[in-house]
Amino acid sequence: RVGFSYENPSYTFRHNVYATSVLLEWAKSHNVKRVIFSSSSAIYGDGDGPNSPYGLHKLLSEQECRFYSKVYGLDTVCLRYFNAYGPKAMGDSPYATAVAAWCHALKDGRPLRKDGDGEQSRDLVFIDDIVEANYLAAQSDKKFSGEIINICSGHAHTNNEILEMLEQHVGKLNITHAPTRDGDVRATLGDTRRAKLLLNFVAQTKFEEGLNKTLKWWELT
Repeated sequence: RVGFSYENPSYTFRHNVYATSVLLEWAKSHNVKRVIFSSSSAIYGDGDGPNSPYGLHKLLSEQECRFYSKVYGLDTVCLRYFNAYGPKAMGDSPYATAVAAWCHALKDGRPLRKDGDGEQSRDLVFIDDIVEANYLAAQSDKKFSGEIINICSGHAHTNNEILEMLEQHVGKLNITHAPTRDGDVRATLGDTRRAKLLLNFVAQTKFEEGLNKTLKWWELT
């Protein structure tokens, strides 16, 4: 997570950048058909590149993938996930994503933490859509050679909007306020065109539908 990488930059470098290098070396020597790298929209930062060690490490790992495709002929494709959410995402960590953390707090009867003014917005992608994108990348007959593809919905919601939706489902919320977290970007919103062109991928789950499925998994509705 972004916050963890701020606190442990060299540790996360080893487990992101170095680990990706080890994986690519193994794949090259074992004639793997294709490596699908799980990248992140954190690379974009606020539009001017990474603003966290996490985002930087994802960018460096993408460059490793492209290098292995160019020099060694290993087919790689980098899927830049935007903000994933859905059932089974646990929220009992200080690094948990907002939807998971809020669901976990509701389940435990604890206040929901809102960072900053709540107007930061996120392009949220339901887990089923992310799985589908990976399946399409794995099954494609294309040669990707390090292609970078946004896996996003193309729609954004603010934290305040999400909290309002939660309140409609579960009733009045107990909210505590906290400062904006280090490395948090103000807004994410992905361009869906390359995913459609290269993978024939379009996210199918509207946020309201995905949130409802997530709340049911948590037994909150």
